[in-house]
Formats: sequence, C-alpha cells, structure tokens
Amino acid sequence: MKKRNRIKDCNVFLKWGKWAGKPFCFLLAAEIFFAVPTPLVYAAEIPEMSEEETDGNPDDILNMFSQETIQGTVYLCDFYDIRSEADSESSIVVTVPSGTTVQLMGVDLNREGLWYYVKAAANDVEYYGYVLRSYLAISNEVLLAWEEEQQNTYALNGIEGRAANGIEQFPESYQVGLQKLADKHPNWIFVRYDTGLDWNYVIDSEMVEDRSLVGTYRGDAWKEELYGSNWAYASRSAVQYCMDPRNFLDEEAVFQFEQLTYNASYHTIGATQNILQNTFMNGNMPGSGISYAQNFVEIGSGLRVSPFHLASRVAQEQGNGTSPLISGNYPGYEGYYNYFNIGASGATNEEIYSSGLKRAQEEGWNSPYASIRGGAQIISKRYILRGQDTLYLQKFDVDGSYDGRFWHQYMQNIEAPYSEAVRIARAYKNAGAFGNSFVFKIPVYNNMPPAACPRPEEGIISAGIYLAAQDGTQVIAGLTTEVTTEMDLEYRWLIYDCAADSWSEEQGWRINDEWFIWSPPKTGAYLIQGEVRMVGSDKVVTSVIGYNHVSEDDIYIKGMCQMPYTGEGGGYLIGVETNRNPDQKLQYELLILDCTLLAEGKDAWVWTTGRCGVSDGNAFWAVWQPQYGYYWTLFRVYDENGNLLDEECYGFENIC
Repeated sequence: MKKRNRIKDCNVFLKWGKWAGKPFCFLLAAEIFFAVPTPLVYAAEIPEMSEEETDGNPDDILNMFSQETIQGTVYLCDFYDIRSEADSESSIVVTVPSGTTVQLMGVDLNREGLWYYVKAAANDVEYYGYVLRSYLAISNEVLLAWEEEQQNTYALNGIEGRAANGIEQFPESYQVGLQKLADKHPNWIFVRYDTGLDWNYVIDSEMVEDRSLVGTYRGDAWKEELYGSNWAYASRSAVQYCMDPRNFLDEEAVFQFEQLTYNASYHTIGATQNILQNTFMNGNMPGSGISYAQNFVEIGSGLRVSPFHLASRVAQEQGNGTSPLISGNYPGYEGYYNYFNIGASGATNEEIYSSGLKRAQEEGWNSPYASIRGGAQIISKRYILRGQDTLYLQKFDVDGSYDGRFWHQYMQNIEAPYSEAVRIARAYKNAGAFGNSFVFKIPVYNNMPPAACPRPEEGIISAGIYLAAQDGTQVIAGLTTEVTTEMDLEYRWLIYDCAADSWSEEQGWRINDEWFIWSPPKTGAYLIQGEVRMVGSDKVVTSVIGYNHVSEDDIYIKGMCQMPYTGEGGGYLIGVETNRNPDQKLQYELLILDCTLLAEGKDAWVWTTGRCGVSDGNAFWAVWQPQYGYYWTLFRVYDENGNLLDEECYGFENIC
C-alpha cells in the first residue's frame, strides 16, 4: 500500500491563565505549517483513479486551512469515534457526542471517501484525528465549493449526505418546528447537540447567584427580587422558557443556534450596514475615517467570525450609544473604550462602568477601533473557538469542551440570544442570504418536559370584548385575545342583570369558539363578561362591557330637554320624548326636586305637571319658573293603565 502523507503538522502557541478565578487555556496565536512537500495525496486504491488523476492542484484548499479557522460539527449520529487514521478500522482517538464542534486542519481522500483531519476538545483536553465527511455539518462556502469539485471528479462516497438536514436525529417535540423551517429552507442543516445534561440540573445551575438576569420592565412572572439598576434576578419559569430551544424554532429566533463563522458571500459591508442603520453606529467610527460597517467586516473577515454577530453584539450591549463605557471621558479612565462590555459587571452603574473601563485600560483599548478589535478577538478565541460557538452557548454555557460549564458565560441577560438572533436574521434576509447553507447547532437535554416550556405570562396577555351587532332582539359579541404563541383556548360568557342584581352563565366553556349570541329577556341594563383561558389551565382572563338593552316592542324615553324659556314669564322649558306613542295613550309626567330642601331634610318635591297625555306626536312640554338653586328633573312615562314604563333623571341649576 502506498504511504499517505497527511496535513496535520502545526505549531500552536498556548498560554495558561485564569478567568474568574478558574484555570483555563486560551489561544494566543496559531500558525499552521504544512511540513510535507506534497501534502495532499490520493490513495492509489481508489477505483477508477490513475496516478495522473491524483495530480490535481490542492494549493487553494491548503492555503485556506493555513490562513483560516474552519469549523465543522459532528452530526447524524449519537456518538462518533474520531480515528487515528483516515480509516474506519484504525484506532479510536476519542468518542464525541453529536454536536461536537471540531476545527478542520487537513484532508485525506481514499477509497472510503473524504476524511478531514480535525482537532476536538473535551474537558480541556485536545484530541487530533480523522472524521469521515458524511458525519460533518459544514457551512463554509469556499470549502463546500471545493468539495463539489471533488465529488464531480471522483464520485466520493464520503461527501454524500452532507446536505442531510439532520431533523430525524432530534426528539419528536423538536421535529415539527424544524420541519417547517426545512420545508422553506432546504439548504439549512440542523445539528442535534447532545449535551448529555439533565434538564432540571441545567436549570438549577443557571439559577445560581446572578447568572440569569432579566430587565425590570418584565412582568412579575419573569422576575424575582431586584438585582440592580434596571435588572432583576430571573424567575425559574423565565429561565426555563428562554433555555428551551423548542420555543425558538422559527425563521428568526433559530439564528441564536447559528454557528458564528465568516462567509464572504453574504457578510458584506452593505449587509452589515443594514444591521447598523438604525443604531448609533450607522456612520463612521470615530478616529477611523471609515464606517463602523467596514470595520466590522474587516475585523470579522480577519478573525473568521461573522461581522453580523460582532455588529449585533455591540448594538445589543450599547443600546443608544450613550454609555460612559464608550464615551472616552469617564473620570479616571479618559481615553479608554469598551464596546463589547467585556469585564463590565456589578449591581450599580458605577460598578459596571469602572470594572469595564478598568478592563479596557488593562487591554490597551484606547480607541473605538482598538476596543472593537480587541473585544472581537476575545469573543473569537475564548468563546467561538472553544466550543461556545453560538449565541445560545455564549449565554447558556452547557458546552464541556473547555473551561467547565455554566460559569463561562458572556452575558447575564437571558433574553440576549433571542434579541441578537432576530437582528442577525433580518440582516441575512435583507442580504438575500436565506438560501445559503446555514448550520444550526441546537441543544437537546435529558428528561426535558414533553412540550416546550411556556412563557411566564402563561400565554394569554390580554382580552377584550367586541360588540359585532346589537338590535332589539339579540346581541352578537366576540372576545379578542392577545397571546404569546398559537394555542388552544376556551371561552365562557356570563351576564349580570343590574335590576335583579344577579349573575347567570349564558354560555359555558367552549374550545376555540370566541363568539357569543345572546337574546336579552327584557329591557334593562346588563353587564356582559367574556372569559378565556388556555385549555387545561385554571388561570382566567376576563373582559367586561356594559350594555343597555331596549326591546323593539318596548316604549322608552328617547330624549329630554331643559333650556331657558324666553317667552312670557320666563323660566325653563322642559320636555320629554318617547320612541313612539301608540294610539296616543301614553301619559307623561315631569317632577322637580329641590336639592337644597333635600339637604335640609325637608319635603323636596316642589313641582309636578301631573300625568298628562298629548293629542299628537310623542313629546310633552311644560314651562316652570324656578327660584335660585339646584334641582333635579324626573321624567316619567306611563301606559294607559298607569304602569311606569321608563324614567330618567336630569340635573340642572338656576343661579342667574
């Protein structure tokens, strides 16, 4: 057998240090040197391949490995055995779970297919070996194009399957959401990241001390006691909701699971500018002479990190751009900047500013450019290249490649992965890049709840009654609801009869039927109450509206009038009108109550017209000359038998 040379010799400079009191090893610099004169050789055993056919020029791909950090993710398996040779029968170097991120460092082609020489890590130990291509999810477009050339030339089995979306590897509770995404975006790849961690253990760990915070603007269900300025300790239900990946399998939120690598085809200056357009960074960076967008692309391309990620992270951290951390004039730290808020922590604003700017001073970040570049280097080398290669993992450190778990978290805000993901997704959409081959690394935990954890508000935010129709015979009402996500709801309707002072259930609980049709039994004042709840929940959201019903067969007071009378004798002209007066049989009565006499405990009814009929129409008028004071007028209408049909009261004053 012909000996195969492999691309795997490199010099990597490492330095040991401490982060928050814990030992860790971070990459200071890496330069890969290919020590063999012909570093890529195709094995003679590959069928249909002559020696001449193996003389292709691999320089481009070799230069790519030497100049870039290219990552892949193990998938389409539960566990994968990384081999010492590009041979499935060779010894096992290490066994890694699905979702393990590896650094690609070389290639080998043989009769089994295409193999990548990789670096993997587990529990702070680095391993080197070979992975067959069909078990790797890769998004680097240059490498994908090179692979396509090899596939077309040699029909390599090892490349087949790279487009598998990976959905079948996930639990059923994930698959519906993922399939909807795959139907719309067939080039997207979903990697099950098997953390091996128990769900309740993870939540317990994220609830330790101040690891998980939420803005104080959130409702009580989201938060516990106050932590500091504008922040509160997150409630357990809030942490569960934000950590459950199944809540974020939509077209925008899923980008919190995107691997944060650089792709030149869509990480352009124009696309990055779209992220910054409505932020304080929509113009030039101070002191640089070029735009923030240009700087982010330059820095991102050099570090092989998504400039979208860098731009959205700064926008997330700095808000409107008025923080003393980037002003350059905070007392004691003049001329220093910390755009990524690295090392900025504390319960008060003063603690946050001083700790963040002390870190900037130590790092030498004496300009906006130096701060952004230095912060991006830390994100790249201490997070993305060390297993925390998604927005989700930078917040929720459940990766065990390096530095342990849970404590090495970039931010405390449990909502940051979602808000940054939305910003990035919209930038991709505006750049027309949704058709590209994205890789989403999505965590799975042991003993998860059977369905996604609900938002702390339990789904229903508010409800309101809409009166669609009302007449003399019936009322049609609907209950409109605002919910946090699509769900099954139950509705119920109650009526309060004001005259009888009693409630009645007019329509019991019905699933997904928000409409109510009701025929009031009589003329009168009512309250209509609609109730809604999630199916199976005891928490009810209600809405109430008043309704005054008049039957089409009833007679009622339609109008009242009181106005100064300018005719002989003066006084006030008082009138009452009914909706109709059948056969002119109605009787009208006007009564005046003196409020002063009433307050003195005296007989206050001082004037009345008595019951009077009208020979024409449905209105009755009278003139009264009051003394100085305050009065009430009582308007009444009776039927021919003296039964009171309706009455209304009207106050007025005579103080002229």
